[in-house]
Amino acid sequence: IAIANNDSDENPYNLTLTGTGIAPAAPAPAPVYTEPEPEPEPTPDPGRAIAVVSGNAEASNADGESLQTSGSLITLSEDGNGLRVNIPVVLGPGETLGSFTDAAGLTYRDNTLTIPASSATADGKHLLQIEDENGEMGTTITIETGDVSGSGDSATADIVAIHSQTGLSVKDLTSENPALGSVASGIDLDLNPLPEDARVTVTTSVTADPEADSAFQLAGAESGNGDMSIAYTINVVKTDIENGTDIRSAGITMAVSREWIDANGGIDAVRIYRYDPETGTHQVLETSFQGYDAEGRAVFKAISPDGLSVFALVGQKPAPTATEPVVTATTTAPVVTATPSAPVITPEPTPETFAPENIGDTATGFPWWIIAVSVGFLVVMSTLVIGWRHRRD
Repeated sequence: IAIANNDSDENPYNLTLTGTGIAPAAPAPAPVYTEPEPEPEPTPDPGRAIAVVSGNAEASNADGESLQTSGSLITLSEDGNGLRVNIPVVLGPGETLGSFTDAAGLTYRDNTLTIPASSATADGKHLLQIEDENGEMGTTITIETGDVSGSGDSATADIVAIHSQTGLSVKDLTSENPALGSVASGIDLDLNPLPEDARVTVTTSVTADPEADSAFQLAGAESGNGDMSIAYTINVVKTDIENGTDIRSAGITMAVSREWIDANGGIDAVRIYRYDPETGTHQVLETSFQGYDAEGRAVFKAISPDGLSVFALVGQKPAPTATEPVVTATTTAPVVTATPSAPVITPEPTPETFAPENIGDTATGFPWWIIAVSVGFLVVMSTLVIGWRHRRD
């Protein structure tokens, strides 16, 4: 609207406008501040239960003072620095655990926690299981730790190393080879972590499968051990546990009768061979004689730095060494070249000379007729000579 403003009485103006429009929006309500709910505190990691404390455990601090237990489980937990073991004892901050023992043989002493197979948790999932054809081989877990210090209601320590060791797996092979008798085998492992749900199965047999047998024969030939004789083999199958990643190294124990050892080169000739079907590699392991067990078996042990696989106890018969050919001397008659020679003259026998005193002596048995003939011959010759001279004259 434009209105000329040129008259003094025309100011101010009163205008009335009508029409259809849009009502203004109602003002927004003032914001209401709500206090945020606090986030829940993180629940401490209870850890993996690896063993059950049996009966009334006894514990003491580094000064020998008795301690009370605070639970029934040995657990593992992990923080930014690695694995830790937790022992259920009431131990104040700054205090150090000296010892811990329960009725089943679970012990801690000198920075070493020993957990027998009988102390495994009920479901058996958290402790490494090593079995043979007859079941669990009685695996003992040994954990080396730093100092176990208190945190109030428990004692914890960094884990330095983890080891496992089985009992012996015994199998009678007499029906297959009477010289073997009952053989025995065992395994001990150096582990990186303690793998959950890990399982190892050991199977004992007299002969290896063709692939493993060929690998063992090749290992023997390459090492210059000559003709070899396999006593028996163990095939170790792993589940949820890997060489290198979980297993740093393995110790293999194998035992066999003295009779077999004596018939296959003696103690110094025995070695443990390894074949890994996963990598196709074969090895002759450094083997040591451990002595004789209570059953009279000769016990041998080898360290397998590459972990578990197929193993054989082998008697080594040295390959024959090269020798000079043996020449058998024979005696031959010398070859004689005939050369002309003077005729051989056989001399006439020389008449026997008799002493004068023997002549006429009948006691000597001398042939007198020879003398008579000789005298007659001389008489005849003399007559002929005389007659010849007379005629000449």
